[in-house]
Amino acid sequence: MPRPLMFLRSPLGLGLVGVWLFALVTRFWGLTRFNTLVFDEIYFARFGRNYLAGLPFFDAHPPLGKYLIALGIYLSGHFDPWGYRWLNAFTGALIPLLVAGLAACLWRKPLFIFLAAFLTSLDGLLLVESRYALINMYLLFFGLVGQILWLWACGQRGRQRWIGLVGAGLALGCCVAVKWSGLGYVLGLYGVWGIAKICGWVWGYGQRWGQHLQAWGNWSFWQMGLVFPISMAGIYSLLWWPHLRLNPGVGFFQIQQQLYNYHKSISSTAHPYCSAWFTWPLGLRPMSYFYLTVDQLTPNLGNPPLFGPMSPRNATAWVYDVHAQFNPVLLWLSTLSVLILLLGLGVWIWERWQWDQTRPIQFSGSAQHQVTRQLTPAVALFVVMNYGANLLPWVQVGRCLFIYHYLPAAIFSFLGLAALLTQAGIQSDIRWRGVAVLAIALVIGGFIFWLPIFLGLPLTPLEFSWRMWFRSWI
Repeated sequence: MPRPLMFLRSPLGLGLVGVWLFALVTRFWGLTRFNTLVFDEIYFARFGRNYLAGLPFFDAHPPLGKYLIALGIYLSGHFDPWGYRWLNAFTGALIPLLVAGLAACLWRKPLFIFLAAFLTSLDGLLLVESRYALINMYLLFFGLVGQILWLWACGQRGRQRWIGLVGAGLALGCCVAVKWSGLGYVLGLYGVWGIAKICGWVWGYGQRWGQHLQAWGNWSFWQMGLVFPISMAGIYSLLWWPHLRLNPGVGFFQIQQQLYNYHKSISSTAHPYCSAWFTWPLGLRPMSYFYLTVDQLTPNLGNPPLFGPMSPRNATAWVYDVHAQFNPVLLWLSTLSVLILLLGLGVWIWERWQWDQTRPIQFSGSAQHQVTRQLTPAVALFVVMNYGANLLPWVQVGRCLFIYHYLPAAIFSFLGLAALLTQAGIQSDIRWRGVAVLAIALVIGGFIFWLPIFLGLPLTPLEFSWRMWFRSWI
């Protein structure tokens, strides 16, 4: 039997198929519920149509995300909610599987791989962003593909190693061609590579680091300093060609300067839902992408009346709200997990620095255990480094920021939570297993409770208020 079929018949394979089907259902069910342009669809969906119609326009982001929206419209044959949303929904359903692939490259523990995908499928902001013609899903897709290819290439030799490195560069170049913030994925890989090099020089690659750091540090300076960035820059430049043909009066470097000046000029308080970067890990300021109050439900629940004044507050019977909000329970536990991993990694490095390398350290084990049984410092390093690389650059940005800018970093916090829950689940002490089960149950409960405001389902004003736990959420 072919290996892919054998994998699909394994418990892990069946579990991942189940997660994917769940992600597909939640993203496609009621996809056309609001027969209007929602939030930034007023820009991105129209930009996609402009490409098909050959109409020039200015956009504040690189063009790849809008190319893909245009592709969805073209394949569907219609400029309607299904036409400009379906490809984004399909891409969003793949994100949990890509997170599982990233997890598999770090720790070949089936429970870890499954939990990484499952927890990701239970997030609210990923769900909301997947259901509309927005571009953040394409950013995550190409960023995760690029990191998976880089990690895969680290363990290869010869031609496959080169193919993996160039493929990673091409994927990450596509990521940056969706949004410049995709550079966070690139920065994370360079950070991991640099620390792996330093650790090899200072301590060598002993058993307690496992095989990961040695593989990550084996890239030469000319491979990571020349081949990798040239691959990214080449595909990034090439992807601008259709857009520049549509706008012949603007050159490549000129339009890069225009994009930079545009983002630099945006006010720090230009939008009522602006939020500071340090509020994102706690989800203090989510966004409302769609809000409508009505005095009665329409016969077609999927298409409430969208024109005319909203019902006055004293006549409001139903609320339709699409809240761009993380699953709060998942977000808070994931943020705590990153802090725990950072602390554990710091303690491990301090002990390694202070004492002899033969001193037993409980955070890891033998090289074999690091691959199959125990959570290792290398896994913690990858999660923490990429989390920081996707969050900390926003500290220096003075423009108006939104909670969806936290999505790339949040992916790694979900990965960190999955790692800690797996470590707790394999402990002999049943109390740790109970903690893991309780955490997973709370995440599931949070997803179900807030699901109506992720999908835009009708709620009574009281039911809506139950879900707005803080004033800053409104």
